[in-house]
Amino acid sequence: MSVKNKLSPQEQLRIFLEGLKDNVKIAEICRREELWPNEYYRIKEKALSDALESLKNSRKKKDPEKAKS
Repeated sequence: MSVKNKLSPQEQLRIFLEGLKDNVKIAEICRREELWPNEYYRIKEKALSDALESLKNSRKKKDPEKAKS
């Protein structure tokens, strides 16, 4: 896939989640989606780091029950 054919965030998430399935090979996904394997792994790394960042940010929010006390 060339740089000018960027995938939407939803497409990237779909591809990443498909790669988590036990019976699916990454090479198979890359062939079907016309991705280089390094592009798949870049999507995977970004999804994991964004998920981690989101979880960290959600812990920073105050618990509404605690705020009432």
